[in-house]
Amino acid sequence: MTHNPTRERGARPRMVDPLAYFLTWPTYGTWLPGTESGWVDFKDGWQLPDRTRLRESKCKMTEAPCILQATERLIVTEQVSETCKFRNWTLFAVDCRSNHMHVVVGACDTKPTKIRKDIKAWCTRRLNERSNRERKNWWAERGSVRWIFDEEGLDNVVKYVNEAQDLKYKESQPNAIANRRWYLAYASGCDLQGTLTRRVSEVRNAFAYAWI
Repeated sequence: MTHNPTRERGARPRMVDPLAYFLTWPTYGTWLPGTESGWVDFKDGWQLPDRTRLRESKCKMTEAPCILQATERLIVTEQVSETCKFRNWTLFAVDCRSNHMHVVVGACDTKPTKIRKDIKAWCTRRLNERSNRERKNWWAERGSVRWIFDEEGLDNVVKYVNEAQDLKYKESQPNAIANRRWYLAYASGCDLQGTLTRRVSEVRNAFAYAWI
């Protein structure tokens, strides 16, 4: 049975099968509700900074934020490849950073929430086995998904994951909000000269976005 991405809660993709999913999720405690760079609410989308909400979020944490070390990032990258191979998913790109994760994967007959759940679970198992048995929380509860519908959109997100991450976090670009605008522009194929040249809604021919 072919998966219809419009069934995902909060999603507004087109009524066609995507070529791939562009999945992103933070590590535990590194992108909390209310954070000063802005944040995403599961139901209501992008939100402005909220100091009160941020304090409340910090109080609810049960352990320190998860910052992945180089060896842990390698463990995660290897496990993503292994999981995709076992599930017969096409892995186009993967990049595990110190505080978040990007995966571009082709698996149109599988819900993106299922893909993310499986990858998180297996990476957690490997990290507990090979790095830190005491940590209970490695990843944030949710994450974002972008439905990629054409080759141009796929090329853009693969290039972003493989090449643009290091540029994004250079010290010459310290502003987090500007970095997020830059990220949206790059991933959607917009002009990269400072600001978005088209609204996100106008580039849905390349991909559709939802927080799930």
